[in-house]
Amino acid sequence: MILPIAVLFGVMGGAVSTSVLSNGWPGILGGLVLSLLSYPIIRYFVKRSVEKNKAEVANTVQQLSKLVLQSIPKEERESPVKGKRKTASEIEIPDQSENVDSQSGRLRNNLREK
Repeated sequence: MILPIAVLFGVMGGAVSTSVLSNGWPGILGGLVLSLLSYPIIRYFVKRSVEKNKAEVANTVQQLSKLVLQSIPKEERESPVKGKRKTASEIEIPDQSENVDSQSGRLRNNLREK
């Protein structure tokens, strides 16, 4: 990650230094030093962004688990042990067998007609 930033700052520093001092090396070295000094700042913002994304994912999972628990009737939410409620991780989704062949055949027929 630091390499592209170092190249960018080096080229920009070289261009500015060449136009001002007629020598590109001080600008290139200044750009490289600037990129090395900016590395901790960049790391901070990347780490902050990752933590923000983790918090958003955790919040989304919590909201989805609440939604699933609300969609289940109260009788089914109760676990076999009296008084103990199921948590979101204990929810079992019942298998619903669907007739896949009839749907895919109908779709195939519709595609042939068009």
